[in-house]
Amino acid sequence: MYYIHLISDVLLVNQHNNYERLTNVEVRVGKDTNQLNNPTCYDRMRTVGQSQAVILQCVPRIPGRYVAVQMFGDGILTLCEVSVYSRIGKVFVR
Repeated sequence: MYYIHLISDVLLVNQHNNYERLTNVEVRVGKDTNQLNNPTCYDRMRTVGQSQAVILQCVPRIPGRYVAVQMFGDGILTLCEVSVYSRIGKVFVR
């Protein structure tokens, strides 16, 4: 994202095929291009069913323009869709 937003929610949609691949993930949001320097929005989500969506809330809201979804353990992370939501709007221009 070009602007920094106060991120409130991240929506992850699992795919229909190979749905077991969306498991044991964490979501980070922040201003740093290095995801490890950004705070965790949601830590270690377990599993999402076939073709299902999950909304992960960032409590408290996190200012940022970079969103990272990382899987832990062995395997391949696959996603059908990622949507990022801000209920407030732009914070400032960089």
